[in-house]
Formats: sequence, structure tokens, C-alpha cells
Amino acid sequence: MWSFGELFQNLAQRVSGDQNAILDAVAGKKTFTQDSGFLDAAKLMKQMNDAKMFQDSFMTADYGASQNLFTQGKAAMWYMGSWEAGMATNEKLA
Repeated sequence: MWSFGELFQNLAQRVSGDQNAILDAVAGKKTFTQDSGFLDAAKLMKQMNDAKMFQDSFMTADYGASQNLFTQGKAAMWYMGSWEAGMATNEKLA
């Protein structure tokens, strides 16, 4: 479920423009309800879910399973980070 949390954090940071908002909330310096960026990020995730942008097993799929969906052409996008840049040069996946 880390990818769900990571996506939420990325959206919240971009919506609010505050790169420290999530850290402040986790540290108890403010609550998640005090920052409209968190609510707006949650609304965006709800819209994405309602638009069926996530596969049925998004919340429970492990990293390998989600990678397989993408590399087999069964997913249009794959939420990942720079640690997977090597996948683009992997000739076995091309």
C-alpha cells in the first residue's frame, strides 16, 4: 500500500505547494484537516478511482505484479520512481 500513500503525498504536495505539509502533519505540528491540500488531494484520488484509473487490485498488488501489468501492456501507466529507470533499457522487456 506504500504506492497509494506515495501518490497521495505527491498530490498533496503539488496541490498545496507545501513540501513539508505531510511531515508537519505526521509530527503533530498540524492536523491533516488543517491543510486544504490534503482534502484536495483526497478528492483527486477519489476522482481517479471513480474514473477507473486504477486496476482492481491497486491497493493489494505487490510491486512485481504491478510491474508485470505494465510490461505486458495490460496497464497504460505504472506509478514508479527513478529507481526503475533501468527498466527502460532492459531489452528483455522490450
